[in-house]
Amino acid sequence: MKEKVTAKQETNAASGKEMYSLAIQDFIKMTRNDPSFFKLSPEEQKQKAMEYVQKVKEKTQ
Repeated sequence: MKEKVTAKQETNAASGKEMYSLAIQDFIKMTRNDPSFFKLSPEEQKQKAMEYVQKVKEKTQ
């Protein structure tokens, strides 16, 4: 049987989709500003991406 979706669940889903969309936009912006990102090793890419995300998160709080 299908469960009834609450307004809060819908809001959380929309918020999650919005956050995902913003994260993708931020990633695109970061790589446009620094195309050398793709020359880094996967570990360095992850570290640089996490640093960028943290910086953006601090700006928005």
